[in-house]
Amino acid sequence: MRFRLFPVDASSPPALVKGSPLPVDSVLTQMYKNAEWLEKRPSGDAASLEGGNGFDAMFEAFLAQAQGAIPAFGAACAAWRDAPGAQHPVLAACFAIAGPVNNNACVMTNLSWHISGPELQSRFQIPQVVLLNDFAANGYGLLSLTPEDIIVLQEGTVDHHPGEAMACIGAGTGLGECYLTPIPGATSVATEQYSVWSSEGGHADFSARNDLEWRMVKFLKHKFNDLNRVSVERVVSGTGLSNVYEFLRQDGEFMKECLEGNEETVNAHTHVFDEAMAAGADLGATISERAKLKDPVCIAAMEIMCWHYGAEAGTAALKWLPAGGLFIAGGVVTHIFEDWIAPADSPFMRGLTDKGRLSDAVRHVPVSIVLKDTIGQTGAAYMAYQTFFEHRKTAGHTEPAAAEESEVARLRAQVQRLQTMIESGTTLAQQAMRLARSSQSGTER
Repeated sequence: MRFRLFPVDASSPPALVKGSPLPVDSVLTQMYKNAEWLEKRPSGDAASLEGGNGFDAMFEAFLAQAQGAIPAFGAACAAWRDAPGAQHPVLAACFAIAGPVNNNACVMTNLSWHISGPELQSRFQIPQVVLLNDFAANGYGLLSLTPEDIIVLQEGTVDHHPGEAMACIGAGTGLGECYLTPIPGATSVATEQYSVWSSEGGHADFSARNDLEWRMVKFLKHKFNDLNRVSVERVVSGTGLSNVYEFLRQDGEFMKECLEGNEETVNAHTHVFDEAMAAGADLGATISERAKLKDPVCIAAMEIMCWHYGAEAGTAALKWLPAGGLFIAGGVVTHIFEDWIAPADSPFMRGLTDKGRLSDAVRHVPVSIVLKDTIGQTGAAYMAYQTFFEHRKTAGHTEPAAAEESEVARLRAQVQRLQTMIESGTTLAQQAMRLARSSQSGTER
């Protein structure tokens, strides 16, 4: 788990501009290993609320570290503790959590931690706490990308207009997906404001293409004790690549074809691979590295995983038609980009556009690779920043960014007063004319 602390000038907030980095940088970043906090609980002031878990203890430790590392923040926290009812120095917090978020609460997918925004607000007395699905945070992070942060994989042929829908897919430990839609007429500290919608598309059904992959589906069903289906994530992810390799190594028919006339080379490769694994090497990284050295089993594993990675990206393009761009993020893509993604005839590109009658629809969509590996953290900071200023607006504060809107409202009020005066003047004129006619009529009589 990584925490970051950002400074903010509450009196003069700069705008969040799409296509530009955050206007402020973090003053402290700290990484914690989840495994070391599984049994820990919050202490001190944070323990005043019953319960709590390792996440609460971790965040408490980060705040304590920040007070020691940043004198101004430490002084602000000390002043807050001495003045009951004062504003907490942390104005808003956003946490990107691995798992589905419902009603601002989440149970982390791979841990038993239950995390609740309202509980965190009460425990740490922070005014606003928002939870995001970790890949939804990536979606908000897309809004801060500059041209230097991406590589265009496919230009696309759609006409580009501000506020088009966007989508993001990314393989890492798992497979994440999300999409973004513009908010028409929204006013915020952000330009081109978007809503980000999380998705569990990585858990959609995997589709086998041939006999080899049908056997792989059978293998994965047995491995994960699921008799009905296999999800895309079991193949398209870092752990998915390991699953594919494991299947190939035990598949007799595949290994027979691999070994035919090439037994000595294949055995030498597998021996080196097994030694690397015994030494605790990262399995996915080892497979991609051995593929560069022409290990036929590793090459086959990379081809299967990358083709289906592209196929799932193409499916996302068909589902959401993101004229604003489809972005490929996550830790896997940057490590295998040069050999397995970038070439026009790469497995990824072939899988991307192999959509039968709708292949051209995918070719119309702009596709880019995200080079920046911190867009999830940036997206969480973006949401925390926006949450704070939106909260101030609803609480009756007028931000400098809203000055133009205030001027428009003032002018409208003036126009209304003028209209009232004109209407009143018209009424008086009409009355005068009626009196004049009445007076004239009396004289004639």
